[in-house]
Amino acid sequence: MSGIPRNAMASQGFTTRLLYSMASLQEVTLDYSANTAEVPTGGVRINIIPREGGNTFNGTFFASLANHSMQANNFNDELRSKGLRTPDSIKKLFDVNPGFGGPLRKDKVWFYATYRYWGVNKTVADSFFDLDPSPFKYTPDFSRPGIDDGHIRSIAGRVTAQLSSKDKISYYHDEQDKVRLHWGIAGNVPPEDTAIQATPTSF
Repeated sequence: MSGIPRNAMASQGFTTRLLYSMASLQEVTLDYSANTAEVPTGGVRINIIPREGGNTFNGTFFASLANHSMQANNFNDELRSKGLRTPDSIKKLFDVNPGFGGPLRKDKVWFYATYRYWGVNKTVADSFFDLDPSPFKYTPDFSRPGIDDGHIRSIAGRVTAQLSSKDKISYYHDEQDKVRLHWGIAGNVPPEDTAIQATPTSF
C-alpha cells in the first residue's frame, strides 16, 4: 500500500490477509515481471494507492447481488449416477461499497471514508445437516443441504494534510472483520462438525 509492504509470510512467497474496499482506492498497479530488489520472491506484486479526497465533496457507490435463480444448472443424470446428490449452489452473493470524501479545510486537509460489506452464502456439494440428535450417529437430512456462509465488513478512512508546497502527511485506517459460520464444511464434513471463523484485522 503506497509502496509499503502489507504482507503475511503464509506460503512460499508473500501473501496478504487484507481485503480492500475498492471504493477507497485511487490507483492499483500490478507488476508481473522485473520486480525491484526489495521483492524477495517472484510473481505478481500489487501496489494500491488509497483515495485522499479533495477540495470538492464527491462520492461513489457500488452494489451487486446474486441468488440461486441467477445461477446456471449443469446437474444432470450422469452426475447423479456417480453418486452426487446435490451440487454447490449459490444462495446469496452480495457486495455493498459506498465511499465519500472532501475537504476538512480547503487546500489544506482532506478526508475520504468508505464502508464495504460483502459475502457469499452457498450450499456445499453432498453436505447435509444431521437429522439425528444423537452425538454418536450421523443421519443426513437430504432436505437441508449444508451451507458455507460468511461475510466481511470493512470501515476505512484516510485523512491527508498539506504541510507545505512539497510535503504531505496522511493517516489511513481500515477496520475489518471476517466471519464464516461453517468454516471447514465439505462433503464429508457436516455443518455440525465445522467451526466458526472470526478474524478481526486492523491496519
